[in-house]
Amino acid sequence: DDEKGIRNLFQRALAREGYEVITAENGPEGIRIFKEKAINVALIDIKMHGMDGMRVLRKIKKTSPDCEVIIITGNASMDSAIESVKAGAYYDYIQKPFDNIENLINVIGKAMEKQRLTAQNKELMDALKKRVYELQVLYDVSDAIGYTLDYRKLVKLIMSSLHKIVDDDLSILLLLNGEGGHLTIQRSHTVTDAFINQAKSNVVAASNALMDEDLSENKLKIEEAPYDRWKARGERSEPEQIKTNVRSFFNIPLMIKDKFTGMINVCSHKENAFDVDDIKLLYTIANQMSAAIERLRGVIAAEKTKMEVMVDSMVDGVIMIDKNKKIVVINPAARKALHLGSYQESDIDFDGISKLLGCNPVELLRREGAGSIKNEALIYGIQNQMQISSVMGSDGDALGTVVVLRDVSREKEIDRMKSEFISIVGHELRTPLTSIKNAVNVIFSKKAGDINENQMRFLSMADRNINRLSGLINDLLDISRIEAGKINLELKPLALGTALDMAINSLASRAGEKSISIRKEIPSDLPQAYGDPDKLEQIFINLIDNAIKFTPEGGQICVSASEGQRSEVENFIKVSVTDTGTGIGPDEIEKIFDRFYKVEKTLIRTVNGTGLGLSIVKGLVEAQGGKVWVSSKVGKGSKFSFTLLKYTSERAFKDLLHREIQKANENNTPLSLLILKVDEFEYLRETHGEAEALKLAREVRQLGESTVRRSTDKINVRADGGVIIILFDTPKQGALALADRIKMSVSKQRFTAGEESIKINLQLIVATFPEDGRTEGELMKAIND
Repeated sequence: DDEKGIRNLFQRALAREGYEVITAENGPEGIRIFKEKAINVALIDIKMHGMDGMRVLRKIKKTSPDCEVIIITGNASMDSAIESVKAGAYYDYIQKPFDNIENLINVIGKAMEKQRLTAQNKELMDALKKRVYELQVLYDVSDAIGYTLDYRKLVKLIMSSLHKIVDDDLSILLLLNGEGGHLTIQRSHTVTDAFINQAKSNVVAASNALMDEDLSENKLKIEEAPYDRWKARGERSEPEQIKTNVRSFFNIPLMIKDKFTGMINVCSHKENAFDVDDIKLLYTIANQMSAAIERLRGVIAAEKTKMEVMVDSMVDGVIMIDKNKKIVVINPAARKALHLGSYQESDIDFDGISKLLGCNPVELLRREGAGSIKNEALIYGIQNQMQISSVMGSDGDALGTVVVLRDVSREKEIDRMKSEFISIVGHELRTPLTSIKNAVNVIFSKKAGDINENQMRFLSMADRNINRLSGLINDLLDISRIEAGKINLELKPLALGTALDMAINSLASRAGEKSISIRKEIPSDLPQAYGDPDKLEQIFINLIDNAIKFTPEGGQICVSASEGQRSEVENFIKVSVTDTGTGIGPDEIEKIFDRFYKVEKTLIRTVNGTGLGLSIVKGLVEAQGGKVWVSSKVGKGSKFSFTLLKYTSERAFKDLLHREIQKANENNTPLSLLILKVDEFEYLRETHGEAEALKLAREVRQLGESTVRRSTDKINVRADGGVIIILFDTPKQGALALADRIKMSVSKQRFTAGEESIKINLQLIVATFPEDGRTEGELMKAIND
């Protein structure tokens, strides 16, 4: 009020009633007080100088809607008083001139009571809304949990619901398994790493108090759920502040049949952040989650039992390996194949299984970089086909490996008999066919008399079919030799261009008949391959001939080559034959290298062939240590690719050693490896350079050759300066005697390294077949060890 006397009168009267009274002589001053202090009831003179009471009323109601405002007015301002009530003022008012203190106190008391009841009602309504919201969230969670049988969905559902019920900064869900546990972190606000670590430590410490053995973080798979900044229900938005310390937290254990199986943790940077109602709700969710986990584990156990029954009844052997290389399932068929019938589950380990299989299946799968591979294993004299496959989870993580063993000894025997039959038939057909061809050639040459034009035409037809039948017999014999493993290879360094040119020349007329161009893309600096020249030519002929068959007139064929690297120690040459033909459908790609398989869905109906050409290519490539594959698009063409080993002297020597060990094994004769290693070779290389050091090694080789003398013995210089000698039909004592003679010969010599004359000392190592090893790998290991 702008009248000081009225302000003083009201202040004295209301102070006696126990009220705290604040006065202001104008509107702006009163509004400022409202910004600084919470006011329950305000009395405003409707007629004031400057800002009148109505403007003050509207501003107060805008900033403090719960405050009760009583208007002070004169008789002449009754209309204004009614208007003020409509604007939110208290329904009663005080008239001037003022002469009744009791009336003032009565009006103030009623307004104060109304303000208290309004605030209480608002508080009750807020609590009711919060309770209804929490119950709705609880209902939604309960309903969803009741139908969830997916572990990840269950975790996501719980973690996304917690911050809707309690005002936390971070929540954690821990679920235990046999070997550790899975810990999921969900942030509701921005927190530091220290905050998260403190929360994790609280969970681990609380869990250890309920467990028989301690749980450490390194046994936990920790995952953080995506963070979506969340604003608390019904609160004003404020700038997000980073929370650094946990000042209050609550742990709710998850119990299944009185057994501790996990924990829910909520934490906050505020002190005393959680009340009894919050805790009750969290316990309700924890109980529901425990029931859901129990139900989920029951379903998993039932499915596992079904799977075990099915796996146990399978004819094929099945071995399941988890990601920690622990054998989790091995069915009776696998036990029988591996002779493990009397062993307990706990006695069967991964290393033992790997030895029986002849390979480490997990490492083999990783090295091949495939989801599934096939391999063969000879187990206790029985041929098995081994299918190794990765088991992947829904999130793409590798869960383990499955090995399926199938006894293919009967199929192999049938194949052997079939190959033997084909070989016999082929040889039996070849002799009379040769006689028929010779007879036709005699008639052609007119040595048996003159022939007319009509007879010449029929003889030409017979000659073409004889050649065709001869090609078929040759293919049958080739595939028979390949399958029997009796193909003879003469591996040597070779240039691709020579074999390719011979193949193109032999097929030039056929390509010319269809106006098909054959292009070569062979780099001039391409390293030499390591293979059999005749077999390589046959591979080129079969692939190019196949391309000509399925390429329409005017098409193109390109033969390209490049160097590749499979690993740090294994390089190869990749060759591709690309055509612009009809292409191969995806359903036929896998069968294209099978024996007698012919592509049926082709636009070219006049294609003839046995269906053996590509099968022969596959056999010849693999026999030389390579791989073959095809990529194709229907209507666009096909690209057949294969690899050959890149030539290195070490590879050639290793191959030679392999062949000679086979001969020694067949002839039951000894074979010795002798290594002459120059002492301090690395020092010589660093001091005098690579070229000078290898020159010294070659001089040692020459001395070794002059001492060995036998042309059948083979000598090679290794990259590390070692000279390795294969001594045929030589026992260990003979090898040691020869080594001493070479060492004595070297000790008498002086060698030149750069401009320096030096003496050389030799280290001598001997390994003998079969006493030190039965394979080239075992002998080389004996030498290296």
